[in-house]
Amino acid sequence: MDAKIGDRDELSRARVKRDAVALRDSQDPTRLYLNEIGRKPLLSREGELALAIRMDSARTRILFELFRLRLCVSVIQEWIDEVVAEKLRLETIFALREAQAPVDPDAADLDAPSPAPAEPSSELRDLLLDALAMMSSAGDIDEQSRVMAGRWVAARIDALRLEELLKPFDVVSEPIEGIGRTLIRVASEVGMARIDFVATWRRRPGSSGDDTLSRLAGLSPACAASVDEVNRALGCWQMSFGRYSMAREALSHARLELKTAKQEMTECNLRLVVSVAWPLVERGLRLLDLVQEGNIGLMRAIDKFDASRGFRFGTYAVFWIRQAISRALSDQAHTIRVPVHTAEKASQVKRATQGLRDQLGREPTHDEVSVKSGVPVETVRRIGLLVRDVVSLDMKIGDDGDNSLGDLVVDRHSPSPDAIAAQSELRRLLSASMLSLSAREERVVRMRYGIGVTEMHTLEQVADGFGVTRERVRQIEVRALSKLKAHRRSQDLAELL
Repeated sequence: MDAKIGDRDELSRARVKRDAVALRDSQDPTRLYLNEIGRKPLLSREGELALAIRMDSARTRILFELFRLRLCVSVIQEWIDEVVAEKLRLETIFALREAQAPVDPDAADLDAPSPAPAEPSSELRDLLLDALAMMSSAGDIDEQSRVMAGRWVAARIDALRLEELLKPFDVVSEPIEGIGRTLIRVASEVGMARIDFVATWRRRPGSSGDDTLSRLAGLSPACAASVDEVNRALGCWQMSFGRYSMAREALSHARLELKTAKQEMTECNLRLVVSVAWPLVERGLRLLDLVQEGNIGLMRAIDKFDASRGFRFGTYAVFWIRQAISRALSDQAHTIRVPVHTAEKASQVKRATQGLRDQLGREPTHDEVSVKSGVPVETVRRIGLLVRDVVSLDMKIGDDGDNSLGDLVVDRHSPSPDAIAAQSELRRLLSASMLSLSAREERVVRMRYGIGVTEMHTLEQVADGFGVTRERVRQIEVRALSKLKAHRRSQDLAELL
């Protein structure tokens, strides 16, 4: 008995090993993707908290630099104007929660419920006004910027809005970095090694302020001209090169840190997306399509996740993943797009139909489904027609696969095979009968009755073509018809006509 159990265990281990090798060597995209995401370990509660702290810290550093440089004044002023004009909602800038002071994640009780926000709209509106007033004031605002950045991160500023705030700095940085590339080329022409130039260009400025630009300007007249361009670009923003260099370095490190933490959080939760998408495979989209849409929801959840509220990331992210997949199914699963509200009613009707089918042992009527689901009868009937699966006319049918579904569909606008055969026979008999007529008689008959020409002609049109009177054309027509009636095939023609 023990020997049999041992043999069974050995076979089981061999089967698992064989399946693992097959999965590893498979070229199927789905298997390759599942194999790849399975290598990343799941995050523990502490790991999620650590990544959340890294992301919030990076966001705080980004906002701090933007506030102290006063580069985002125009963007925030534009937001305020749109909010006042009711063209922009505050919840598209911040999450709807109280804009309170930042909570220390290490000291926070993660199991305690978060306090309910009181009048979040006014608090969030004050965030915009306070930031604008701070940047509009004179003097050093470094400490105020640090506090304001913490408040904005605590209010969960939207990721897309954060990118909008960064655009003014990118506008400043792009031409300056372009000039820097020009300076590299010019400096190399006067004998300065590339590594020395980069060290000079990228180094943090000392107490002398813009000594970096002064050193580069002394290399050659061309370098001096490029340095003047840098000074003009920075002068528009009332910023020294030393301050720009420090901000550039700080923002680059913070943006890289934010991107790295987001990527790690995403990769460690890809299996969560697959688990949500798997039961929905037969709704009209392939697994990889569902996973792709679910990954978009996952990344949105990462941007909005607040670890200080006390729940696990998976609990929060699953709702965003389901929403993204549900919208994708609504928009893409049908050839003709079904609106979201109609898709929701269709789900109610489907559940009611399935329940009645199991209960009654037959297909329920529209009236029964209407009573069960609470959806009007006419809506039930319309949904039944709307959500039917689309079938391709090129779908192969039969055991041999030589025929397609389109071959069996009746085209009501095309003539039947019998009519086509009759027309072909009529043309053959007419051509044979026309041989008994002269060339002029045949042409008159064809023009008058539209045989072999685009349209039927009147007596006047035929007369103009021949250069004779209408009476003469009529006489030719009568004589030609008499010959056709006397022809031996006239009886066959009469039967077809």
